[in-house]
Amino acid sequence: SHDMYTPDDGSYFFQNVWMTGQSTVIPEKNDNPLAGVSTYDLVLMSRHILGFHQLTSPYKLIAADVNCSGSISAFDMVDIRRMVLGRIEEFGCKKSWRFVLKDYVFPSEGPFSTAFPEVYSITDPVGHIMTDFIGVKLGVLGTTASGRGKSGELVLRAEDRMVRAGEQLSLEVSAEDFARIVGYQYTLEFDPTALAYNGMESMLASINEDNFGLSQLAEGKLTTSWHNLESVATAGQATPLYRLNFRALQSGR
Repeated sequence: SHDMYTPDDGSYFFQNVWMTGQSTVIPEKNDNPLAGVSTYDLVLMSRHILGFHQLTSPYKLIAADVNCSGSISAFDMVDIRRMVLGRIEEFGCKKSWRFVLKDYVFPSEGPFSTAFPEVYSITDPVGHIMTDFIGVKLGVLGTTASGRGKSGELVLRAEDRMVRAGEQLSLEVSAEDFARIVGYQYTLEFDPTALAYNGMESMLASINEDNFGLSQLAEGKLTTSWHNLESVATAGQATPLYRLNFRALQSGR
């Protein structure tokens, strides 16, 4: 067995290894599964599943199958949502990248109709042999793993007021111009020595506890991700989203 880490351009070279018998080249990259993944990918996956806008690239279809089930379903969406919210550390696929032989021609029925080659096997090699792979970052449907496809500004409003130590408070969060929003994700930060999170109350039917990640509460971070393909608000009006409940540990603003 011989291992090699490629440089940024992905090149690799094994010398005087495959002299007799059979050898297999196995590419792997399993670090940072969250890289490049966002709520925008959930929007694209929803459009595909509901038939609004189909993913046609076999590589994008492979990227959408984050649990490696051989199909694209709501279960894949659940995995991506949990990853964005920090609830899981790996996809159901147990890997963050998959690799396909570069010269492989996918069948017309799609990439899951037959097993696509993820390794390259050589029997009794002679001379120089070269083969390339195409890497597919799981969960990234809109663009590459290093960039985003869509972005915009979402203005949130909440009341700023004084609180007393021991007081229970409910922070109502609303959004401006929410009619144009198909999805968002952000992290709300608070001082964990001054406030203790005590749950949320939805003010919009499509928002619930599944849209929040609580794994970083000890650090004062509350992650949230939401998407909806249909408008849930009236243009030009402020839209109440949810209430965040806290207990004040200290007096202050």
